Amino acid sequence: MQDREQLIAIVEQCLAMDRIAVTVYRALAVNSDRADLAEFWREMAAEEEGHVAAWVDLLGLMFDREIPSLFQNPQRTLRELTAQRELVRSESARYLGLTDVREQFLAAFRLEFYVMHPALERLWHFYRILRESGRDPGADYENHLRKFVTAMERWGAASPEMRLLGEAAQRFWTQLRELSHEATVDVLTRVLNRRGLFSHMKLLAYLSRRNEFTAGALLVDIDNFKLINDSHGHQVGDEVLASVAQLISGAVRKSDIVGRYGGEEFLVFLPQIDRASLAAIGEKIRGAVECGTRERIPATVSVGAAATTFAEGVEQGLERLIRAADRQLYAAKGAGRNVVVAP
Repeated sequence: MQDREQLIAIVEQCLAMDRIAVTVYRALAVNSDRADLAEFWREMAAEEEGHVAAWVDLLGLMFDREIPSLFQNPQRTLRELTAQRELVRSESARYLGLTDVREQFLAAFRLEFYVMHPALERLWHFYRILRESGRDPGADYENHLRKFVTAMERWGAASPEMRLLGEAAQRFWTQLRELSHEATVDVLTRVLNRRGLFSHMKLLAYLSRRNEFTAGALLVDIDNFKLINDSHGHQVGDEVLASVAQLISGAVRKSDIVGRYGGEEFLVFLPQIDRASLAAIGEKIRGAVECGTRERIPATVSVGAAATTFAEGVEQGLERLIRAADRQLYAAKGAGRNVVVAP
């Protein structure tokens, strides 16, 4: 199965599970004797309908379009989600007739727990990029779980076990999101690591190509970094790396991404930029580092800039873009360092 087919199948498993959740929550609402509890289950069903709509929208956005590889092992992700969908399907049949409040909440806990998977964070991030929207389905789901936990505390006041289950569900989801984040972030500098950088770049590059944007890259290298390590020690060198990373991040736009490309070298990807602005942002970074490190350990950076339109494809385009930025960085070093060389 090709990456595109696997990704579509992965989304379809998520869609199927949330459709089951809608059915279960509607049934719990019908079976509830208390009006306030019935209203809560209807709210939960409505929120799951929102998740269903997002999955359907994502499938539509993926139709007849180039799709990047989102997962290192899509076959395993698909197997895991397929197994979870089957578990949700088989378990849900016995939830539909529940009337006891405690049993209803235990069933809802199982349902929410089964649906959780690290793939959700990645898929929702992909959805935000394709939809070009500020809406964060991951945050929506976190609010959904928070509401569920609050309800378990309210209606399960006499049952500490129910409160504990609700808290466990929210904590598990939070840890899943944190683990997904940590896997793509460089521990020292707190910007994207190489894996996270290229993963995000590919997604944004597909968006740039679809919209026919000019995209840019800035390779930023700390000048004479070995001398800093030799003169002050590696601990101070690490402090300089972390400081420079944050200064770079503070100098770019919210739409741009920053990652540690390797050693003392950082890469900034700008998904929409004109060539004049590309040079200006490079200069802003250079100035921010020079001024921001002046008081403790002075440091400067050389910056190489390049731009492309991805007309001939994303994968090849990214390779050419980075090679071009690397050539410009080499020229900046040859020009005496602490300069920006742009096309």
